Amino acid sequence: MFLGLIVTGGQRRRFSPGEIRLLRIFASKIAILSVNRFFFNEIVKKKELEKEYELAARVQKKFLPPTGAVIGRFELRVYHETASLMIREFYDVFENDAGEDDIRISAYRIKSGIAGTSILMPGVQSVLQSFARLGLSPSGVLARMKRIIRAKHLHAQDLVIMHGSLKQSGEFVFSSYGYPAPLVYRRGGGLHPHRREGRGATQSLRMQPGDIMILCCDSYYRALVENLPAFADVLERNHGAPLSRLRSAMIRSLAESTGQGSSDRLLVMVRMEERS
Repeated sequence: MFLGLIVTGGQRRRFSPGEIRLLRIFASKIAILSVNRFFFNEIVKKKELEKEYELAARVQKKFLPPTGAVIGRFELRVYHETASLMIREFYDVFENDAGEDDIRISAYRIKSGIAGTSILMPGVQSVLQSFARLGLSPSGVLARMKRIIRAKHLHAQDLVIMHGSLKQSGEFVFSSYGYPAPLVYRRGGGLHPHRREGRGATQSLRMQPGDIMILCCDSYYRALVENLPAFADVLERNHGAPLSRLRSAMIRSLAESTGQGSSDRLLVMVRMEERS
């Protein structure tokens, strides 16, 4: 066409300069329409995705507990930022009615589509709470959860979770299914990740008044363990400040270390207070 030559059967006819200009205009219009149609379809898809994401976020937000709470001797503050469409971080904190002294804390990550996380997240939360209120230990709760995962033919990597029981004495008994272990800050003793003891599913640590326990997502965990002294210094310099302010200071420092990521961010801080 650009040579101004068309072949029809065995005959050839050369286009005039005017006809070539018309063909070029026609081809240009077709190209513009094709490109516009492509971008229009992409815009429609994006709008549909944004609506789906917004709906999913609303559904999930309704099931998440508040980002701050005081339960007995413990104050909890949570930072939760959603950024991913496929891998979502969640948390849960509740007083277990099955025991007189049992605060249950969970942190977990679900890998699925937007609709998938919207369905799985409330399901995981309800299963955790139901089994906890039946009196099961954290390891027992996760053992039941694993059975459900296998029964529903889900992939093990689709759900990584840590579930624990916190007592007013400061004892935190937990079990983890692929989720990072807690870190504990003690004034004068620095910030340290929990060291696994033995090969059992159940692990434990003991907090003292003034101690801060941290549960967090993978990206935050890596940043913390790679520079423990620096983050311990942040906690030390803000000792005595409200936990909400301390959380903000930690998030600023973590942002400098991790940058802008495409994954969800989760930081759960639990401080044990002196008895009143």
